[in-house]
Amino acid sequence: MNETDIQPHILTPEHLSRFATFTCGDEEWCVTLNDFLRENAIPEGADRMNTTYVFYNGDETPVAYATLSASQIDRDRGRSFPLIMLSRAMYPFVPALLIGRLAVEIHQQGTGLGTAILGWIEKMAVELPVGCRFLALHVDVRNTRAVEMYERYGFEVPKHIRPRKNEQLMLYDLIDLQRQPSSSLA
Repeated sequence: MNETDIQPHILTPEHLSRFATFTCGDEEWCVTLNDFLRENAIPEGADRMNTTYVFYNGDETPVAYATLSASQIDRDRGRSFPLIMLSRAMYPFVPALLIGRLAVEIHQQGTGLGTAILGWIEKMAVELPVGCRFLALHVDVRNTRAVEMYERYGFEVPKHIRPRKNEQLMLYDLIDLQRQPSSSLA
């Protein structure tokens, strides 16, 4: 699956009604994701705290959502992340796009949809008309499938930054020249 197989839309109440039965699972972290979509996504979007995108497959079936917002990485904390840019940064914070939530419908998991959405997010971040060096996210370390997907995509855990309440920071460098271009953007 690639990013052309999905159709992103900014969440509206009409979209939310179509996602009424959406579930990414029944584990604790899934319940949190399911509840966020139904209870907090619209109000937080209205307060401009984030933007939630919903995704449909080709037959207009709701299959996933992702929540994005502006963020930053503290340069001093980021020194444990071995990037030349962080040591050259003139500012105390480095710009990032935060993937606040990414949830794939339970029957769509393992199909490459999550990776396709990451490709779409990466492309969006690169095309932003403002500076953005990283994609950042916090993943529940108990969700090993998600951790593995993010690692396969190229996200890394900054050294010396430990999980807090099971949430681990992971970063993806948008201009890491050592990394091969994402296959979903080729």
